[in-house]
Amino acid sequence: TVTYAIRIFNEGEVLAKASKVVDYLPEGVSFKKAYLQLEEGSEKLELSATEQTSIPGTVEYVEDSKMVKFTYSGNLLNSFDPEQDTLDYYTFYIECEVEPEAKGILTNVTEITEYEWAGNRMVTTDIDSTSGNWDILPLDKTDGASRLDEEWIDYSNSRDLPDEIED
Repeated sequence: TVTYAIRIFNEGEVLAKASKVVDYLPEGVSFKKAYLQLEEGSEKLELSATEQTSIPGTVEYVEDSKMVKFTYSGNLLNSFDPEQDTLDYYTFYIECEVEPEAKGILTNVTEITEYEWAGNRMVTTDIDSTSGNWDILPLDKTDGASRLDEEWIDYSNSRDLPDEIED
């Protein structure tokens, strides 16, 4: 099992949140479940396809494209306060099963596809994500599966999987 953690934080000057986030799973893993953690040390809340009263979010898994789509309906995140040097955030977790034939580095890619902000200031782009920027996740035209463009991957914190995975 491998768990991807996607931390969404607000480093801007106004209240804001990423209301829709998409994660593209690599070949070699199968989606099991997803969680939302609202703050460090709090309980991880299991997400489902329908919104629940006590959980401000949903998850949808699109199997044929290996996309995990998150919707967050919770509070706006506080803006970054340089004097406090703290960031307000929430974290999505994706739990996956590593398939027996998986080899190499299993890198996922995440992008913010919709965000909301407070106030009258217009935010034109998210500095960490450009929705639909397929230059970093091109489509492999031969079999319709997505693959990562090698020149965009930072392998500095990655590790190779063994040829065989023990249970």
